[in-house]
Amino acid sequence: LLNDSGRFRELSSWRKEFKRDWLRAVNTPITIPLNPKYQPDPHRWVCTCPHFVKSRFLICKHLVQNVHPVAPIFFLEVQRNCAIPFWAHPLLVPLDSCPPHITTATRTQQVRVNEGEIQSDDEVGSDGVEEDLVDTSSQQLDTRTFQERMLTHIKNIHDFCDSLEYQIQFNDYRMLTILE
Repeated sequence: LLNDSGRFRELSSWRKEFKRDWLRAVNTPITIPLNPKYQPDPHRWVCTCPHFVKSRFLICKHLVQNVHPVAPIFFLEVQRNCAIPFWAHPLLVPLDSCPPHITTATRTQQVRVNEGEIQSDDEVGSDGVEEDLVDTSSQQLDTRTFQERMLTHIKNIHDFCDSLEYQIQFNDYRMLTILE
């Protein structure tokens, strides 16, 4: 887009409207406390609020205000994806550094729930000495990766169920037929 091809080319017509909607979302105040039905996830760029679903650009005030402020070049270079995350750009950085569905509190709960199956990183062999014969740390990492992936799928399903619950008020039989 910004590479010199020797020809003058205007920007796509949607970029001006995208910038206008983005700046409007930045300046719109968010009511506190946040409605528990609204679950913005800036890492995946999805939100369960009604405005996100209706938005042409799949943005809402909850998502836009959950990322660091962007430079003007962002509006020229941002790319839209057909799948999650819908918007991709290096300047699009969430305010929190780790994904909300994979936190240390969640990992601690997982260790407590599956006591006999998983050892936490702090635990060592039964006699207090590390076992040199078998490398169990790589197995723990694989297990944790499995659990993180599984939690991601569970969160997606919960979000989908919330959106189905929201759709009940519209009595949309076409959607019900497609769902079945």
